[in-house]
Amino acid sequence: MRYSATGSTKGQTILVVILLIVVLGLVAVIAYGIKTGKIVINPEGSSAPQVVPEDIQRMQKELMAKERELKELEERLKIQQESLNKEKEAFLRQMNEVLGKLGPQEGKEEEKGSTPEQSEEERLRYLAKLYGGMKPEAVARIFKEMDSATVAQIISRMGNRQASKVMSALPADKAIEITRLLKEGKVK
Repeated sequence: MRYSATGSTKGQTILVVILLIVVLGLVAVIAYGIKTGKIVINPEGSSAPQVVPEDIQRMQKELMAKERELKELEERLKIQQESLNKEKEAFLRQMNEVLGKLGPQEGKEEEKGSTPEQSEEERLRYLAKLYGGMKPEAVARIFKEMDSATVAQIISRMGNRQASKVMSALPADKAIEITRLLKEGKVK
């Protein structure tokens, strides 16, 4: 099972959005200064804009505040990225454990003469129990990437309380699709 490194792309996207907000803020400050007459463009035929010293100090303070805010956001983003990486590693360890447990069981089930449907049912129950023990937000992040039919099969085998917490943490479109599958009885 391979996972892409989309965390760094998301981080870069967030930084670009923050920088865009800072630039738009500066443009708004300059536009406000021009509108109020504190920044004058081409005064009396001059080609250089004039800025009132108080405005420069105020803009510098605003820029420094934005810079501090940006650094704080960057630090929070770094912490969240580390947290996500730890959760991902824990999930991969759990999945390896599940796969390790499922692999040997398949051979034993075939020896006993059980059908593939029974072994699939046992696997789904095991996954429901596994995901039922995790935090709903972590399960929702995983389920968001899985196909809706599989998610619906697992959720149908979870306890009502845990299933409702997971469903509420899922994106609305994914939750709607799973609900539709459950309602239509398209879940084995």
